[in-house]
Amino acid sequence: MSIPDSNKEQLRIAISKRYRNQFWVTFAIFSAIVLVIILAFFLLKDSRIWYASDPLYPILYMLKDLFYWIIAVVWFGGTALIAFMQWRRSASDIVGMVSSIEIMQRGKEGYVVPVPSNLTDLQPIMQEMFDSALKDRKAVEETEKRKSDLVLYLAHDLKTPLTSTIGYLNLLHDTKDLEADKREAYTEIALNKATRLETLVEQFFEISQLNLRETVLDKTWFSLNLLMEQITDEFYPLLEGAEKEVTVSIAEDIQVYGDAGLLARVFSNILQNAIVYSDPHSTISVCASKKAALETAFAVPSVEVTITNRGETIPPEQLQQVFDKFYRLDESRTSITGGSGLGLAIAREIVTQHGGTITAKSNYGKTDFIVVLPL
Repeated sequence: MSIPDSNKEQLRIAISKRYRNQFWVTFAIFSAIVLVIILAFFLLKDSRIWYASDPLYPILYMLKDLFYWIIAVVWFGGTALIAFMQWRRSASDIVGMVSSIEIMQRGKEGYVVPVPSNLTDLQPIMQEMFDSALKDRKAVEETEKRKSDLVLYLAHDLKTPLTSTIGYLNLLHDTKDLEADKREAYTEIALNKATRLETLVEQFFEISQLNLRETVLDKTWFSLNLLMEQITDEFYPLLEGAEKEVTVSIAEDIQVYGDAGLLARVFSNILQNAIVYSDPHSTISVCASKKAALETAFAVPSVEVTITNRGETIPPEQLQQVFDKFYRLDESRTSITGGSGLGLAIAREIVTQHGGTITAKSNYGKTDFIVVLPL
């Protein structure tokens, strides 16, 4: 379980303050007692004239020369004893804290973290750490489950197009006198299946590579309008088949400083998502505008790109998850129409690396994906 640095510092300060206060309070009480004894001795000694026949005379006479040495030994010895007892208490508390952390690793939701009785004021910090760690653990488990399910899902899907491709290629190879129209049909089917295999392999590649390397940005100035036009052209076959279209409304003078290849992937992933989830025969719009520093959260001017599609409104609870890895809006979709659930997650990571933001909003059958990049 990883403990955030801020929580570590809180714990360090709280524990140091607690032990420091305990030591000085105990030391002050002990010193006050020693001081009272000294005052009592002098008051007793000077209260009257003592004679040899007095019962306390031998004791007072003996302490007359050794009193200061006795006080010094008692004071220093008591201080050492206090320090030793404080050390033993801290060692016991450390063992108790370790036990608490071990219990936290096995705890479930709603569990109240126990802490040593001497450190009860640390309970809120420990509880916050536990709740945060539990939330992170659940997120990791959910991501791993989705990843595992998706890998099994894609592995199963690989078999079907591969078997079909081999079957049609065997027909083409074995049937020498196959009619031209059938040969053309079988060739087209085999090509489609092979294309599907390529898509599945690319999804496997994305899953295996997503968090395994740091991407180095190759930043240059480029025309945003030209980049969008090129991306739109690449989607022409998909748009034509779905009877949809994309309109681009970006001024030609808008220049962006960034990694054109990676940002092209960002907008391609968003566009592909918009095409898949938009209404039939609908239009997807892409527009961009420059924003002054005061209009955004950045301290510099920026460009805001908005990709809008018409379709089912995304519920607020799902809107918060669309950028999560392996999350798909419609789990009932087959792998032919749905992606691996990585496209928008990858888009967010690339935009974040550029120092920008990516958000989504959906209402009244319209969904907007908004990318803001600092200039």
